[in-house]
Amino acid sequence: MRLPIVLLALLVSTASASPPEPASSEEPEHAGTAIEVEPAEPDTAADLPPPQTPKDKLDEAVLNYQTNKHGLAMQQLAILSIDPNIESGVRQDARVYLGEILYIQGDTEGAKQLFEQVLTEEPDYQIDRFRHPPDVCGHFEYVRTYIVPDITPPPMVIRPMPAAGYAPFASYQFKYATPKRWPIFIGQVSFGVASVGLHGVLLADRQWEEGDTEKERRLQTLRAIQYSATVGFYGMWLWSGLDARRHWRINMAVQPAEDELTFIGGATLTR
Repeated sequence: MRLPIVLLALLVSTASASPPEPASSEEPEHAGTAIEVEPAEPDTAADLPPPQTPKDKLDEAVLNYQTNKHGLAMQQLAILSIDPNIESGVRQDARVYLGEILYIQGDTEGAKQLFEQVLTEEPDYQIDRFRHPPDVCGHFEYVRTYIVPDITPPPMVIRPMPAAGYAPFASYQFKYATPKRWPIFIGQVSFGVASVGLHGVLLADRQWEEGDTEKERRLQTLRAIQYSATVGFYGMWLWSGLDARRHWRINMAVQPAEDELTFIGGATLTR
């Protein structure tokens, strides 16, 4: 991971602490006197302070920054900002606070490098405008403009249903492989064959002699069945059109930048 120069400088200054003073060679004042020292009681676990969490360390660094202890705050924030063992949210917040201190001190380039790291690692990071000054937030959003470019989605194009949706015998359903293609096809073919066949029978023998009630009733029954089959044929055709319209509106995926429209069922429509 690339570190800004300011982070390296802060870490070096933290590591180069002053060496401990050498122990004095003078003998204690009471060297010849035996002093009885009572053994100290061992500390219990309840007496020990709880270990600091990364969030506690961040809060302490922010407090030092707010109380004008900028040097100490920068050292603490620099350590938190490069520690891979802490959660990403704390590490990102530490970078933003460290960038804020650098920006206030006039080091806009160092602040920009830190903000770039934040947005490169997490493009959706949102700076808290209630915890950071407006000018720092503005500089952060300026960095976002070239780190995370604004991608405008392509315009959606709603295309009309193809002519196959109005055709009989489940033409649309077979073209786009919908689940209802076989029931619609078999039903419409059956009603169509029955209607045409009965119509041919009635055309061949549609007259009866006066008083032949039996033939009259038979022909009237055939005519009623033929009418019912015709209604069934057009009813299946209507069902086919409604099903095609519903499938087109729900399952159509619009891709205006390409030459084909892709559907959930796997079929394509070429422009």
